[in-house]
Amino acid sequence: MCVETNIMSSAIAQKVFRTPLARSCAQAIYRGFQESCDISEATIDSAIAYGGGRASGGTCGALYAALSLAPENCRQEMRQRFAEVAGDSCCRPIRQINQLDCPGCVALAADLLEEYLT
Repeated sequence: MCVETNIMSSAIAQKVFRTPLARSCAQAIYRGFQESCDISEATIDSAIAYGGGRASGGTCGALYAALSLAPENCRQEMRQRFAEVAGDSCCRPIRQINQLDCPGCVALAADLLEEYLT
């Protein structure tokens, strides 16, 4: 479980996306919240598998990672709020709609997670 989040967690996630520190959107979320949620390097490394629509059910990798860190009682609302802005909660439809790009999805998921953790 995450402790009170660092107010910079979302900014870190956005900054490291598509760098050697976080090649996938899911890795960016985990890297941004690594300190406040005590996330291991192994978990971050394995999250490469969730990018590009490969998370469970085709869920956006950034959202998938954020939901895994969010309090359980907030997850459904968080998914709905994400979909309202992104147009969907799954990667492929988000890309087809072209309402939000991948960096935008990382920013949105990180901002929502930060909100639910504070």
